[in-house]
Amino acid sequence: MRDLLIARDPITTNDLAGKYGLTQRSIRYDLEEISGLCKGYSLDLIHSRIGIWLDGDEGQKTGLLTELARLRPEESDPTHRLHRLLAVLLTADQPVVVKQVQDLLGASPRTVYADMDKAESWLSNLGIQLIRKPHFGAKVEGAELQVRHACYTLMSTVRQRSHDLLTSTQPEHLVQFFHERMDGFIFEAIIDTRDIEQVITALATYKDTLTTQLPWPDLPLYLAMQVKRIRHQKTVLFSKANLKQLQDTREFGVAANIAQKLHGITHVSFPDEEIAFIALFLLGAYSNTVPVADMEAEAPDAFVVDIVSRMLVAVDETLGVVLSTDNDLFHGLVLHVKPMVYRLMNGIAVQNELLDVIQSDHALAYYAAVVAGQCLESVVGRSPSAAEIGFIALHLGAALERRRVQPAPTGTQFRVLVACAGGIGTGKILQSRIESSFVNLRVARVADATSVHHVRSDEADIIVSTVPLGAVPLPHIVVNPLLPSADRERINHWMATLDSSGETVPAVQLAKAPLKKVLEQHFVFAKPDVVDEELHRMLSRLNPYLTVRRDVSLVTTAAADFPTDRKKVYRMYDLLTEESVQVQCHANSREEVVDIVGGLLVRSGAVEPKYIDAMKCSLNANGPYMVIVPGVAILHARPEDGVSRVCMSLVTLSEGVRFGHKDNDPVDVAIAFGAIDQHRHIEALADLMRLLADEGSMLAIRNAKQVQDVLDVIVKVLS
Repeated sequence: MRDLLIARDPITTNDLAGKYGLTQRSIRYDLEEISGLCKGYSLDLIHSRIGIWLDGDEGQKTGLLTELARLRPEESDPTHRLHRLLAVLLTADQPVVVKQVQDLLGASPRTVYADMDKAESWLSNLGIQLIRKPHFGAKVEGAELQVRHACYTLMSTVRQRSHDLLTSTQPEHLVQFFHERMDGFIFEAIIDTRDIEQVITALATYKDTLTTQLPWPDLPLYLAMQVKRIRHQKTVLFSKANLKQLQDTREFGVAANIAQKLHGITHVSFPDEEIAFIALFLLGAYSNTVPVADMEAEAPDAFVVDIVSRMLVAVDETLGVVLSTDNDLFHGLVLHVKPMVYRLMNGIAVQNELLDVIQSDHALAYYAAVVAGQCLESVVGRSPSAAEIGFIALHLGAALERRRVQPAPTGTQFRVLVACAGGIGTGKILQSRIESSFVNLRVARVADATSVHHVRSDEADIIVSTVPLGAVPLPHIVVNPLLPSADRERINHWMATLDSSGETVPAVQLAKAPLKKVLEQHFVFAKPDVVDEELHRMLSRLNPYLTVRRDVSLVTTAAADFPTDRKKVYRMYDLLTEESVQVQCHANSREEVVDIVGGLLVRSGAVEPKYIDAMKCSLNANGPYMVIVPGVAILHARPEDGVSRVCMSLVTLSEGVRFGHKDNDPVDVAIAFGAIDQHRHIEALADLMRLLADEGSMLAIRNAKQVQDVLDVIVKVLS
């Protein structure tokens, strides 16, 4: 109901199904109930070929929106109750007792106590304690920096995004939108309406003159929250070292200009610590992704470039996959690691809703990220959380997906525009998942969701988005960025519908590029933009008289550009045999462990004896990173060190041996592998990571007395 009331354009059942994780049939049932409810407000639910919308008086819509915003929590859901409780706890000066919030939450004392448990867990994930004592109440304890981060995270969680909201700079327009898209109680607990109006006015008057693109409208919310905290004498503090580091950034200068403008309007003082607080936001420290627009614009930070280089070398050496030469991965990580460093140094925690799926379904990428995180910790002196590791895994997972062998495309091919909510991490992993799962889809580019409303038909054929888009010029579908099986099935069905529709396909997207190339062979363009525009206009006029031939691809890119490698891809159970596994061995040193596990590969004829020496050299150079999880060492060298075929061996030890890892020693399981290229051992490594994540199976392998017992466990896990 809320989505329909605030929508400026028709919404499709497909959009709603993707947003709420429901089937289109379930959405249709809900729409029937909504249609009946609307009649009491003189509103009509209109169904059309282009989507669904509510037709009626705008005043009636506003009134219904207001009623929805004022719903008592018992009339909505437990999540709504939790968010209101968090708003109370984060803004209260005195301990909060259950009786104070019973009426606000519309819940019994027992329910409020249960909600307090949830609030305590939510705050703990952000590094904040909730102190609870009998006859005292509950009070938030934490540094002001963490409390502000929690307030901003709460606002970001409850706020619904809108394309109109992202483009408007009118104070009254934005304030109205904030009220419509946020619980009124939460909004007013954290922000004063006067402050948000003044902040928007200050930013809107000169934001176009800044060289840095301001994050809109997130920055106004952030600054208004800051202004209110300062007015209530809640000031933020930084260590001298952290403050100095922030002062040396380009973003600090931009933050100082913003603070000066705000001071002139709000009359609130912004000392260096508060300017640093603004700079943290501009650096991306309060987001888990980096704006797509900044990918090309921002000059690399030499310190971060060095960190990322070390991280990728560690991953290369640990997994035997050369990812350090992947430019997309390197650039994406440089942009992501920069704000991550500032988060780690200032104790700012992030949440990762995709973490469980990443750990279970993308184990290889996650363990590669663990290695990268260990390297990051060695440089900055702070250990990244599992959530941060998960975001690194998104980037590494995208690069690993690009290494997978794919069959040749068949049938109609579609160019895809991937749309994401202002970030590159999820967009890049979705791109790789699409291209590895669908041979007939080729991603043209990844874009911010706010920019796709103006995409032209000669740029792409379809849009695959991680967020609902409303009305856009091309067919689109909303999916989870990790593309689970249910979403892959939805895309398959959707593509089949597009492929068999027989609809007229815009001539522009097929003919413009080839025609332009022909012209370029014979002419010099005096005004390339005018030529481009005239070609577009001419082909648009021809379009009604043209229908695409079924033997013609919708993609102007040659099919040869698609990966066509059909080489053998090995699974772990293909490589581990009775000859390449030994159990309950004894070794006195890590070098002896390498001799045992490497000897199995030599005797099988898969590697030359020099491969053992190469593994020892690699171990001496990268010892700690070889111990990827507690008790397990993964050993390998380079293909040119004597590998003749893809291979793997496994050894269990009767007594653990120290390899030099501060957390994961001693090692009682050693696995060696040999690769001959960048592709054919990837699936086997992915199998290995799934095995390592299964604690019961690893215990069975450690306790196995017979080789066949180990092989049986592996087959069981992977089947």
